[in-house]
Amino acid sequence: MPSLGLGLGLQKQIMMAGKMQPIATFTRNSPAYLSDGTQVSANKPRFEPGKFGKAIMVEEGTENLCPNPSFETGITGWTSQFYDGVFERDTFESYHGIASVKCKRGADTRYRAYFTVNLQAGEQIILSAYAKTIAKNAVNLRIEYDGGNYSWEGFSGAFHTGSGEWERLFVAGEIATSDCTAYCFIINSSAENFAYFDAVQAEKKPYATSFTDGTRAAETLTIPTAGVLNPQEGTIECWVYVPQFWQPGIPFWRRIWSIDRGAYAAGIYGLAYIPHNGEIVFGIYADTAQNISVAKPSVGWHYFAAKWSASEMALFIDGVKVGSIANPSLPSSFADTVISIGCCPDDPYDNVNTLIDDLRISSCARSDEEILAAYQSGQPLQWDEWTTYKADFDGKIC
Repeated sequence: MPSLGLGLGLQKQIMMAGKMQPIATFTRNSPAYLSDGTQVSANKPRFEPGKFGKAIMVEEGTENLCPNPSFETGITGWTSQFYDGVFERDTFESYHGIASVKCKRGADTRYRAYFTVNLQAGEQIILSAYAKTIAKNAVNLRIEYDGGNYSWEGFSGAFHTGSGEWERLFVAGEIATSDCTAYCFIINSSAENFAYFDAVQAEKKPYATSFTDGTRAAETLTIPTAGVLNPQEGTIECWVYVPQFWQPGIPFWRRIWSIDRGAYAAGIYGLAYIPHNGEIVFGIYADTAQNISVAKPSVGWHYFAAKWSASEMALFIDGVKVGSIANPSLPSSFADTVISIGCCPDDPYDNVNTLIDDLRISSCARSDEEILAAYQSGQPLQWDEWTTYKADFDGKIC
């Protein structure tokens, strides 16, 4: 099968196992970066190590509020709090690009450098950075702000393990008092060892997204439903890396897949993590909402399978049926002409923000035994006579 080259908007078809399937459409109107710092150009998907080979990232947009976040052109916008230590641009060590910043304390108890972000009441902020050091429990991040009445409040993040490798550190907090300035610190308390910082990021949200040195556009991945999906019967399977940030209280749904254009109407199908109850939900909306809600699985790779037919709609996680509804009411048509993978095409905030691998769509409601066997095999899902779409995401989107 030839590489897609993404050809946005094309509705050509490709051959797989003797069958034709439509080409998916991917968009991201800005560059982005892989986890190793490699830049990927606009409208090209990002493929990272997956459950089998590679997986695709589908992520929301974000703005990095840090000045000189990877120190490519200097340290303008940063302020050193203590002056007897070292804080300088370095081109010997780097995680992203060609430079980092290195620091070491002098006579004082620690060395801190910071930049500022203006926040309004109730806004949240997360600071992240890649750090490298052999100084265990000496290097971390911190956010501070004026809490009123001349009192300073703050949030500290986890320390570097001192592994000598690049590790991404995080600290997050909610500014809920009044408009203020947040001071975002990188810290090294070691007088003997340098610490290197790179790919620093500050975002106005309670969770971190992948690094960008400016503004990253939201990503969308869609597949036409015509010839692929039937509202009366089908199965959708995929592997998803459940991330740590999927926690109760974060904003917005995290859509694994959905057929939904935003209007609450018949023909909506979807599978998502719902933060208000901290659960995974498989739903179909016909004349009423029919939802299967179950506890979110642990952090890591999990196999999700959702099937529907006139006799049953059911959700499986790691081969186990975790919920079902007998004799569901099924729409006669879909609410959209595409199925969106990891996103909602008209909402830039519902992205799954994680990796999806080994997607298979089938025209039949696969049996419980088939779904369990697929999980227990430990192998990628297979194409068969019932498969209408298959994407392994090994460097291509179908």
